[in-house]
Amino acid sequence: MRTTIGALRAFSILLLACLALSSCGIFFVSPFPTTLSQTLAVRDFSAEIDDPSLDEFRPFVLESGATRLILLVGGQPYPDYKPWLFVMREDFSLAQPPFTLEHLELAIGTSVNGTRAMVDSEGYIVLGNVRFSIVGDTIAPEGPAGGLGGLYSWGFPTTTAGDNIVNLGSSGLTLDWRRYNSGWNDLGLSPSCHIRSSGRNLQLRDVFAAPNPMATTVILAFEEDKDPTTETSTTYFVRVPRAQFAGSPANNFLEHQVNYPSITKVDVDSANMGYTSDGIVAYEYSSQSWVMFPFDAPNVVQSLYVGNIEHERDNQRVSWSYSGGYSCVYDRRTRSLSKVAKWWK
Repeated sequence: MRTTIGALRAFSILLLACLALSSCGIFFVSPFPTTLSQTLAVRDFSAEIDDPSLDEFRPFVLESGATRLILLVGGQPYPDYKPWLFVMREDFSLAQPPFTLEHLELAIGTSVNGTRAMVDSEGYIVLGNVRFSIVGDTIAPEGPAGGLGGLYSWGFPTTTAGDNIVNLGSSGLTLDWRRYNSGWNDLGLSPSCHIRSSGRNLQLRDVFAAPNPMATTVILAFEEDKDPTTETSTTYFVRVPRAQFAGSPANNFLEHQVNYPSITKVDVDSANMGYTSDGIVAYEYSSQSWVMFPFDAPNVVQSLYVGNIEHERDNQRVSWSYSGGYSCVYDRRTRSLSKVAKWWK
């Protein structure tokens, strides 16, 4: 397995890029093709993920206390005997041998369902329906996460040792989720509330939750159906208290600016967004740049020009480090993972 790590100077960047283009093409599909100096590390997984059809891997950067781990997780269905979960340190070195689905299913005594990951209210990592304890910089499967059938969408804890809110989604103008206690016992509730009273449909595109207990709120990102006359799309970002999901936020919360502050952005790619301690990161079509803006000062924008990424977006999966500011980008064509530096001040 090849690993390229370190800050790259201009000459070495050009040399490595030329070598890559002539061999495996890693840097050709860099998430920042016009700014290779942002790439801190590249790890090639083509030997482990040896079947090109198994391309639905997704990275997750997870933080629990002082521990920060990078997970690369396969899709489903997936062959039981092939590597499905890679656990890495921040320098991209493997923290332990990869897990296969067969290994995990034997460890927890049931099938693995779901491919999303989160840190729960007690500091465990939950992936799908598997609960892992963190042991140093490794993880160990403890068993199934109680009554959780599977983690298929976003999730976050309300408070330390409190409830876990998972599988958030939207339909029309309604937001829904599932609620479990700290031990992952299903509370038998399927709560929902109206996002707003009228208007075009809203699709939940992301949920930004700082590592618990850093923040008492979450930011929900909704993309509005395109305006048929202008073909523009608007994304709404609204801040909601976490604890309210133990019951429900107010109906039509997007219309209550005082209790649920919100901001809007036009013409950003809602499929490529992230959240860091400095603010929200998104790709802006009009400027062909990544932009970073604080929620409380959305007009204070820092940007990085990268050109048109339309041909890249369907082939790459991105996860951002909340505390570190860097991103991890998995490219399904080369089966490589890139670590891209924080580029704002």
